[in-house]
Amino acid sequence: MGSFCFADHPLRGIHFISNLLGRLLFVLVRKRRAIALENLRNAFGREKSDEEIQAIARESCTSFFLTFLEIAKFRYLFRQP
Repeated sequence: MGSFCFADHPLRGIHFISNLLGRLLFVLVRKRRAIALENLRNAFGREKSDEEIQAIARESCTSFFLTFLEIAKFRYLFRQP
């Protein structure tokens, strides 16, 4: 059912919504943010600064929602005759 909400939105709108939801996820879900930051620190070690690691984690949250919304939109579009 969620796919119908975004089926008529242009991709630009979906990008905006995913950016908003991704930022909210990063800010509000502290436990997942902490896990993501710890994993990134373990993966990159001293290669990346703390600011870069936080940016990667934020972008990952946004990407998660973007993927979900794009799949929902395209599944709906391809089901149309």
